Amino acid sequence: MLEKILNNGFVKGITAGVAGLLILGASVDANRDVVSGKTDYSVEVVQEAKATTALPYEHDCPICKGTVVGFDVLGTGYSGQETDFKRICTERSEPPRIYAFAYCGDCNIALYGDDFEEFNYDGDVMLRAMEESGIRNTIKDLKSPGLVEEARIAEVCYTAVGEPDENMAHFYLLGSWLAQDCGDTTAEKDFQRKAIPCFGYVSESNPGEWEPAYLVGELSRRIGDDETARIWFDKTKGIIDEEIPEEEKEWYHSFVDKQILEVELRGLSETEYIKIILEDEVPNTRDIAISKFEGNDLETIARRALQEVVLNDEYDLLRENAMGILVQNVREDMIPFFVEALQDSHPRVVQGAAYGLGELKAEEAVPTLIKRVENEDEYSNINYMVYLALRQIGTPEAIEAFDKAVESGVLHEWDIKMMDYDLEE
Repeated sequence: MLEKILNNGFVKGITAGVAGLLILGASVDANRDVVSGKTDYSVEVVQEAKATTALPYEHDCPICKGTVVGFDVLGTGYSGQETDFKRICTERSEPPRIYAFAYCGDCNIALYGDDFEEFNYDGDVMLRAMEESGIRNTIKDLKSPGLVEEARIAEVCYTAVGEPDENMAHFYLLGSWLAQDCGDTTAEKDFQRKAIPCFGYVSESNPGEWEPAYLVGELSRRIGDDETARIWFDKTKGIIDEEIPEEEKEWYHSFVDKQILEVELRGLSETEYIKIILEDEVPNTRDIAISKFEGNDLETIARRALQEVVLNDEYDLLRENAMGILVQNVREDMIPFFVEALQDSHPRVVQGAAYGLGELKAEEAVPTLIKRVENEDEYSNINYMVYLALRQIGTPEAIEAFDKAVESGVLHEWDIKMMDYDLEE
């Protein structure tokens, strides 16, 4: 089941295997706004700085014979996953889940694209459910609804025809991801709440699979039901003990134990989290405390604690995570820290330092930036961010170093195009 969730990110919405492809410099034949869901089909451009290919299609609606509009996702790039198995896309990729649903602007039905093409439902039941629910009255633009609105329509349709709990569990999980992408916290929590009993049923029907039980725990944690979360996390660990090979159990237990720690550490004060960051001996505990500052405006004491982690913690992942938070809070008084971090051996730390110096246009850091890449080879993964910073700073010395990198082939045409895209963003 985990493979189904990961590799088929919206269950039925893309062809098997497509989700794992990475196509750089891909053609994008239509632009879709993530929040509104609106699509500009008149645009035919090559956005070479993006790594997701989605081609629009139209075909006849099997219900009303109107026009169904959807997308075929041909490829994208992933950089990881969240603890509810939501795939994290690379920086320049759009999440393919935003193309999950196809939509008929005539009868206002939204379904997974494949379900329109291989229609095995009672269309009259769906249309009747649409009327009885009154959902059309809640949608601002029936010709081009937003992503969350499409998910709401699809929910009405699938519920009306009695879609099985396993499919609805994945549907609601997808809905929560879309709502999160759109910044709709209310819808995100609503879809999570609806997914929980469905995954509970799936777990009871598949007692040897740890993923459904884990998702009940994780989604419960995310809506703040810590008691239920702890019960299902413990149940997950029991399944792992029974079903997972002995040599793999430690990893799985560590994964679940970290989420249990998330429950136990919820609601501490900022001062208590800082104390954990600086003093706790357990890496997972420190990592959770670090994550609590994600998206926050950092007070001086929190910034200093995270800087201490970046410069001195023995675990690279924690250093990387702390830097990721710090670069969201760049301030001029952080320039000495970024200059020091620029000397680090961990590429992600160096990249973060270069990003911070570029954002701050720190002219005093130009000699250090130039020196940092003097001995890097052509394919070093720190070159891009350092030279981007030099380009942002823009002093004659910085531009001279940048131009030399272009002339010598250290920077390629593709690098320049990506920089243009990053600077426009």
